[in-house]
Amino acid sequence: MTENPPVSRKRKKECGAFFTPYPIASDMIRIHGIHRKWSKGASVLDPTAGDGSLLEALIRCCRDDDIPVTPSMISRLKGYEKEEDFIQGFPKRIQQRYGLALPNDVLECRDFLKVPPSSYDILFGNPPWLNFTDVREDEKEEVKEYFVRYGLTGGGRGILLGGSRIDLAALMIQKGVQDHLTPGGSAYFFIPLSLMLNEGAHNVFRRGRISSGTHKNTTVDRFCFTEIRDFGEQEIFTGVQTRSGFIALKKSSDPVYPLPYYTLAGSLSSISWHREEARPVGKEGTAFAVSQDHPPNPVTIQKASRPRQGINTGGRNSLFIFDRCEEAGQGLWNLENREISARLPGELIYPLVNRLQFRGEENPVKYIFLPYNSLTGRPLNPEELKEYPAARDYLEHHKNSLETRKGTLIGNAINKGLYWSLLGVGPYSFSPWKIVWEAYGKHEFAPRIFGKVSAAGGLKPWIPNQALQASCSFESQDEAEQVLEGLKQPAIEGALKKHRMEGTCNWAQPGRIRHFLKEI
Repeated sequence: MTENPPVSRKRKKECGAFFTPYPIASDMIRIHGIHRKWSKGASVLDPTAGDGSLLEALIRCCRDDDIPVTPSMISRLKGYEKEEDFIQGFPKRIQQRYGLALPNDVLECRDFLKVPPSSYDILFGNPPWLNFTDVREDEKEEVKEYFVRYGLTGGGRGILLGGSRIDLAALMIQKGVQDHLTPGGSAYFFIPLSLMLNEGAHNVFRRGRISSGTHKNTTVDRFCFTEIRDFGEQEIFTGVQTRSGFIALKKSSDPVYPLPYYTLAGSLSSISWHREEARPVGKEGTAFAVSQDHPPNPVTIQKASRPRQGINTGGRNSLFIFDRCEEAGQGLWNLENREISARLPGELIYPLVNRLQFRGEENPVKYIFLPYNSLTGRPLNPEELKEYPAARDYLEHHKNSLETRKGTLIGNAINKGLYWSLLGVGPYSFSPWKIVWEAYGKHEFAPRIFGKVSAAGGLKPWIPNQALQASCSFESQDEAEQVLEGLKQPAIEGALKKHRMEGTCNWAQPGRIRHFLKEI
């Protein structure tokens, strides 16, 4: 559908607004009989209506199926949209195309998060395609309060401790179901598939817990998902980089597993669906995966060796990661990357795992500077740092850049004066043996063992590289080999592929791999 007046692609992207094409909207409407339920008395709300594409799709489906759109039906149709320029021309468009005179408030310019509770039988929407980190800085504090209010932060800390990847769609759906859906009512939403298939940020949302009433008189309710649809390789929303899908859910109902899981097998001009089944991979709220006939056998592992992401510099890779390392004498080594040259103590330089290590390269091609105590896994304190004057001078020279890094955990360390701290470093980082695998953007799960290697004047443990890689750490080669044998069972790669995360940033991240482990 075209917008009237047109809204620029840049403007849509800033708001996470990607309007729904009619072919897929009408398919969802007809599969679930939304237009027929509307014609028989159900009220329908689109919480974040954009240019009104879904409202128009309901009207068009009725017309095409010879269902008269009556004034009574129009009175039961409602949409909200925060951006005024998106909704301009909507009544005129409907008048010109369908000969229907709509009241101006059918599609109302209003921030849905601020709309008082009301009651509708059906929610049908396509929420913003933004996560919390993409929200405008001047709006983040207010939006954060809504995440807390609707219970999506896991006790109020989720956004602060890494849950910032949670999608705004989860908040809009939670608010819609809690405040605007009648008990027993149904909701249908186009979504980023991460809401259903990714571990971590959305676990709280997937539990389906809602509350209503005041703090003194709160009633607890829930919703359950009734189906998941996966749009596969089809680009449904032009400009959306993440995988997209569709969910149906019901309020005041308990979950029943497995869920129907449909994958788009045709094109938008010839839509067909392949049916499978899905269930949570662990306890309630964990990510959904398509069911396997033969799931993997649990791999026994010490809790201290559990999977972790690699080291994260907090956005300052150029200050810590280098491409060249050459001896300079007196225990110092010359390091270089495209932006910086440094002379630092070899004792604090470690080999960084690179993709070439998974292509047969045995020697380091990248190096990382870690101003850490390798025995405790803690940042060197100021007294310890005095023993490495070259490192101390280097860090002081870049103090301003290091102190301006964002993030709660980094901020806590900076506030303690340890502005050289990194994320993801602990005693496990310096273990002599690691199983490392590529966790980002891959289609195969190929873990391998890394022992110590010669680097910067000594035998050093390999350090996994940020979210690109994940690892398990061990003190003995025998233990590492035993776990590796379990991780290489084909059923694990099969299970990962059942998550439908091939080629994405969530392919084999630690939280996903932990479901295959038995920690002791």
